[in-house]
Amino acid sequence: MLGANEVTALQNGSFRIHSLDIQLEPRSAKFPSFRGPGSIRQNTTGQLIFELYDTNANPTFGRQPGEGAPGGLVPDDHYYRLTALDQGGRRWTADRILPRYSVGGAASAAGAGSVCGGWIPEMSCPEQGTFPQALRLFLPGSFEIPVTHLTEEVKVRSPLGPPRTRLIQPPSEDEREEVGHSSIINVWRLDLANLDITVELSNSGLDIIAAPKGQELPAGLDTRIEETLCFVLAHPCRWLLKMERRGGAGTTCLRSRSTRDFKSDMRPPVDWDYIPSDDVAMLFQRYLAYIQPYSEPRYHPTSVNVLQVLRASAQTVEAEALALAVAIESLLNREYPDCGVPEPELLAEVARLETLISQSNLTDSTKTRALGAVSRLKSANPGSCLRQITKVSSHVTMDLVAAWDKIRKPSAHGREIEVPFEELVNLCDKAYLLFCLLIFNRIGYTGEYKNRTLKGWPEAVFAPFWPPRAVPVTEEQPRS
Repeated sequence: MLGANEVTALQNGSFRIHSLDIQLEPRSAKFPSFRGPGSIRQNTTGQLIFELYDTNANPTFGRQPGEGAPGGLVPDDHYYRLTALDQGGRRWTADRILPRYSVGGAASAAGAGSVCGGWIPEMSCPEQGTFPQALRLFLPGSFEIPVTHLTEEVKVRSPLGPPRTRLIQPPSEDEREEVGHSSIINVWRLDLANLDITVELSNSGLDIIAAPKGQELPAGLDTRIEETLCFVLAHPCRWLLKMERRGGAGTTCLRSRSTRDFKSDMRPPVDWDYIPSDDVAMLFQRYLAYIQPYSEPRYHPTSVNVLQVLRASAQTVEAEALALAVAIESLLNREYPDCGVPEPELLAEVARLETLISQSNLTDSTKTRALGAVSRLKSANPGSCLRQITKVSSHVTMDLVAAWDKIRKPSAHGREIEVPFEELVNLCDKAYLLFCLLIFNRIGYTGEYKNRTLKGWPEAVFAPFWPPRAVPVTEEQPRS
């Protein structure tokens, strides 16, 4: 387990641990192994890097791990496994390491010796003891959250020391005097059906604690919380620290910062500046429940669409338009497979047309091409799906559908969207609302949202629209 000072150092980018025993074991015998003292620390960009000093190694000249023919992938047998025993007795492990090591030089002139270094994508450390089930994450970045609770702090002073800050707790013997109180509105608490989640905001990022209610901690919860926050906050995020307590055992994982924090140009789909925080909590719970059944060790496809849109919005409006056009079509094809299917009458006529083509005296190649073109009439397409949705929903309007269609066609064919800049921004705003509404429906959200595409930004209560509910037929009562 990391101490409080180590967690603070990690958040600030100054984390460092020293080890008297670091081992680097290759997957292939064609590369040398290394062992010796060294250290693991964060560099200026937030990456975890290591240095190892092996006084006994004497590697020969040759290609180092990861080197090979230009343009090829790094073979699996080039990677190393790192094991480090730090001064606190914790054993850290990391895989897929590509070290660089010194060959020759003054050390080898004396007989042997090599200096190894490299970066660590992710490393973990098991913990001994019995722990309650919980998950703690730290996500670096500059965030805005729908805060709902206060954090109270007290400044205390010992007789020989300057004032310092601590959370409200009974003072220890050396904390003689309280010199000030302060309150910070920086906590968002979520009381979900199966989880209690606390999100605390700081200058360096989000500190999250999730505890299950009377059940096992769900597998892969760290990734699913990342995805949910990405959608709800409209802010991409990736955890840097994970402390997981499961089945009585504990594990601490640290990551290198692989992406820089950036703010997207999109507003949250449910804007807590205007909408009650209970509705934001509902959105969080519904989206998390929607993606949790996904068993693959990666982002849910819808979360990939969300992330692509947010990233594109931080670049150019043209990139945003392309990402929205693709994301909406992807969402419709994947999550609305029964929408836009042609009516039985049309399918029957298409079948007759196929029969006429087959029985015609056209050449075989012409028949094949004609039948291929006609067969597309039998399948659903995103445009027909959206038009069908507009007939059963007051939220999805033809104005939103037309905006998506206007940016989709030129974007998909590599052409410039020939409209004034202000109009293109307006089209993207409408496409983003359409994208969010399709997700609202899929996850079963029933709260409020703000329609920023209409004058005055009116608020509306969302109602799921697909699949459409059958209207019960009642017999007309006889008149008296």
